[in-house]
Amino acid sequence: MLYAIGTGMPSTNQKKPDADSDPEFTVNYKEDVEMNKPQVVSVKTRENVKKVEIAVLYPNGQAKMYRSRMRDGVGKVELTVPMPGKFLSSVAVYGSGGIKFLKDFSFTGSRPAELELEPGTRANSELEKIRNRVIKLPDNFHADAVRAWPNSTSYAQSLQNLTFSISDSYSDLKKGKLVRNKNVKIPSYIFGSGNFGTVFKITCDSGDYALKCFTRAAFDLAERYYFISSYLSGINLPMLVGFNYLPSAVRMISKPSQYYPVLRMDWIEGTSLNSYIEKNYNSSILMKRLADEFLNTMISLHEYGIAHGDLSGDNILVSDSGKLTLIDYDGMYVPPFSGRIAPEKGHEHFQHPARGNHYSEDLDNFSVLVIYLSLYGISRKPELWKYNDNDGDKLIFSSGDFLNPEDSAVIRDLKSIGGRTRKLAILLSQAAGMDPLWKGIEPIRIKGLR
Repeated sequence: MLYAIGTGMPSTNQKKPDADSDPEFTVNYKEDVEMNKPQVVSVKTRENVKKVEIAVLYPNGQAKMYRSRMRDGVGKVELTVPMPGKFLSSVAVYGSGGIKFLKDFSFTGSRPAELELEPGTRANSELEKIRNRVIKLPDNFHADAVRAWPNSTSYAQSLQNLTFSISDSYSDLKKGKLVRNKNVKIPSYIFGSGNFGTVFKITCDSGDYALKCFTRAAFDLAERYYFISSYLSGINLPMLVGFNYLPSAVRMISKPSQYYPVLRMDWIEGTSLNSYIEKNYNSSILMKRLADEFLNTMISLHEYGIAHGDLSGDNILVSDSGKLTLIDYDGMYVPPFSGRIAPEKGHEHFQHPARGNHYSEDLDNFSVLVIYLSLYGISRKPELWKYNDNDGDKLIFSSGDFLNPEDSAVIRDLKSIGGRTRKLAILLSQAAGMDPLWKGIEPIRIKGLR
């Protein structure tokens, strides 16, 4: 068997955590382990640490957290290897102030030489195949050449006459009906506005749709949505909305010769996360259930290498049954985008203070912790909702809390609750000083914090 020794030096995705105080932090593990035999991971450090945790992503997409106490700077964790394939793992060592050291590693589970490959099984998991799919633009790919985009008012005026405004290529929409928004005081056809566009509702014979009309867009808008839709095809992720990018779909009254692309999405009934909390924050049961539902949702996305890119109260809908749906995919990351820069930076009250053009599957890590801690904290202490201040652009945290965690009233309040809430608040404070893509707060690690 081959053995690998990790030096414990921090990766480029994180700030250096006390490395100088213990340069001899090591992680020992086998690079190849025969299926159904244990993988024993040994961790050693001279630091006064309390426990070690190892998060493991199995080849079949399932995730599991292992824990062990540290004694005299030494800890051992035995991992199960029930299947062949690649196991992605991360070691975290905890001291009194939170995570002291962090190291990522991977190993391979192999079949015994005497065993034949069972029908229907492969060494590489379906999840790994999906993440590594090669997606290319078709030769006949078409992207609209747009120099200047219409504003919301122009779209609203034109869409009131769908026979005129919708291209003949989309007959179902052309025969539909524009729906007025009855949930606003001033009469309007607009159901929502975001960083890149405005949303309208159209009822057609085939169903109800949300039509996102772009008021500005990244230069590679059409290409981005092609890659996103191609990657998501065939993946069952119920938290995402079905959508189609429609090139040359809508024209304006003021410029009938120019057609603009739109995004057609399945219409989802639900209330925004902020509105749901406002209505139910006094119910500890509903808030805890919502927190768990949110974290499990984000774990599933992360397993497929997907990041939403702009998690916020506006982009999360909650149904009456508590089911979550994520909307607005303009900033979404999928594996085919590896090496690119992010098209947007997201809502500041949900993002890492140092977020720039960072772009990877870990893009949501900080936002997930912000939202989960908000929901979990409210389930323990409903009065925390006072920090929202009737602001629809945040939950209980503001960007200033991330810049100066030690001076944050809401973080102090969360720490005073004690237990797991205190640990999560400490972890958030620590994460604010780390790299924006720090893997120490991956969703599965947040779930494993006890």
